[in-house]
Amino acid sequence: MACLIKLPVDGGKGIVTFTSIEYDYYISQSPILYRSLFSAKEKWVLGFHYNSPHKNTNFIPDSLFDFYIAGPGDISNSQGKSFYQIEMDCSNFCPDYFEETVGYADKYWDLLFISRNTIFKSLNDLLAIIRKIFDRRLLRVLAIIPHESCRLKSRLVDDYLRIFNESERKYFTLLTPSIDYPFPFDLKTLAFYYHHARAFLHVAQKERHPRVVAYAWASGLPVIAPKEVGSLLPQNLQKPPGFYAYRDLDHAVDCIEESLRITFDPTIKSSYSSFHLSKYSVPRFKEEITKLFSTKGIAFADNKWLLKNLDLRLASHHTGAESPNTIPMSLYKLSLYLNNPSRLDVGHDDPETCLYETENKLLETGLNEQKVNFQLKLNNAKSKALTSVIKLKSKSKRVLISIIKMALKLFFKLRFFKSPEKDILCKQIDRTFEHLALDNAVIHSKRMLSQIQREVTDKDIAILAVGCCNMIEINVFKDLGYKNVTGIDLISFSKKYIKIMDMHRMDFADNSFDLIYCSGAFHCTYDPRGLAREFVRVLKNNGYICITVVVDFPLSGAYRYDPKSLAGLHSLFGNQINKIIWSETVEPKSEFNPNANTVIRTMFSINKEV
Repeated sequence: MACLIKLPVDGGKGIVTFTSIEYDYYISQSPILYRSLFSAKEKWVLGFHYNSPHKNTNFIPDSLFDFYIAGPGDISNSQGKSFYQIEMDCSNFCPDYFEETVGYADKYWDLLFISRNTIFKSLNDLLAIIRKIFDRRLLRVLAIIPHESCRLKSRLVDDYLRIFNESERKYFTLLTPSIDYPFPFDLKTLAFYYHHARAFLHVAQKERHPRVVAYAWASGLPVIAPKEVGSLLPQNLQKPPGFYAYRDLDHAVDCIEESLRITFDPTIKSSYSSFHLSKYSVPRFKEEITKLFSTKGIAFADNKWLLKNLDLRLASHHTGAESPNTIPMSLYKLSLYLNNPSRLDVGHDDPETCLYETENKLLETGLNEQKVNFQLKLNNAKSKALTSVIKLKSKSKRVLISIIKMALKLFFKLRFFKSPEKDILCKQIDRTFEHLALDNAVIHSKRMLSQIQREVTDKDIAILAVGCCNMIEINVFKDLGYKNVTGIDLISFSKKYIKIMDMHRMDFADNSFDLIYCSGAFHCTYDPRGLAREFVRVLKNNGYICITVVVDFPLSGAYRYDPKSLAGLHSLFGNQINKIIWSETVEPKSEFNPNANTVIRTMFSINKEV
């Protein structure tokens, strides 16, 4: 998340870091937010915490940031652009209670495995490895796999029940907690499992800095994992008896056997744990920060540090949404505090949550004058926005804002008064107002946009953005060089670019557009096949349709259609699909989908002559 490392004081700047997800999906996509953070550099040193699980050899630094926090080899630039890097990450700051002590000598489980249930975690490899072990001999194995998607849990449990018989399952315990995902246990409880295990297994093939592995080393456990995980360690520790890099599943079994057979010398064990325990890493981190200030000639004051719980705080995100891995305060609201740091009054253990809760309390009780952003974006092609900030000094002004919103909703709803689906459309308008100031789903679809750029080189084509909500999608396409972009939605604060109409009954003539882009709106349809026909009607022959839509979610008054899969979505267009150019299914809470539900994305061309 945007993590407050150090507060500004007289004669010295503060330090705040942002995650790669916050930058990719929010900061880089919002000129207003970007400018606000840039102005905060007068009082703050800005850092970038790279928390993608994969190596990036074409990393492009941004002048917004003064330094980058990333593991050795995690980021590099092929064009030779230099940037200041501190070779650490959140995995170096494990709480000190993970440290092994004499009281934890009794080891119950031979092997511990902890992982979220997502595709890139390669959970099938886990079951295959344990099966191979059990074919040799029985070990006590504990696998803790928190899940969010019931569909994925069912598949995992079904495979577990199929592969292991009842007597084997008495040795291989599978826990699949779902409450408070992705952190079903507090860390002290989690540390209990580490302290009572002899070795730790990790199977994700390309994940470079998993916290669960860092907790294992902090606890003094040998780790068996693919080679990439070794990037958490200095070069001299990337070997047995602390790290066993396996090549394939059979080799993984051999490594597990060897790790359990060899005694892990306490002196060597401490080399691994000290590299990941917070009590050793925090002083090292402060030294690196001091060097940074000296190298860049920035005035430094050695006080007002906020260095607790960095293992979680560095890697969580300010998204405006509430979840165990995010802070509900938006980045723009935080930027206002950064530009006026005298208003910062935060707790020491979790300052970002403290700031959000303080802000919430003040808004609820009316004890202090607050600013509420009522944004009606009137963006032009340069992505300028009009932000109306109303100071709340009394309850009557809150009521006034509510009245204004109600009046605007009524104004737009009257447009569809004669529509047979007016009740459904009115619910959609309510839903659109809720998302009005949010970054649209287009910013999570970088791979889709890359496909469009590769496939459609003509920048003069006519593009229709369906359900665009605000100007973000329009501006993204314009930034990519496409000149002729039109949006439609049930509301509009930009008559020039966004037309008010029902996507099922568009006012456009046949064959009006070369490409239709629908991101985060298709699941709102009350007539899926009718909507598919309408898309085809306004599209030119051999034109493109690009759709991003969630699946496996509970239906409601606003969200009325679940295509279930790519095949289900493609079936709506039947044999008129000329060619499926690109598709993907992205699990929730993953690198290219920070949402709570699985997302499918597809781009295909249409043949209208069949």
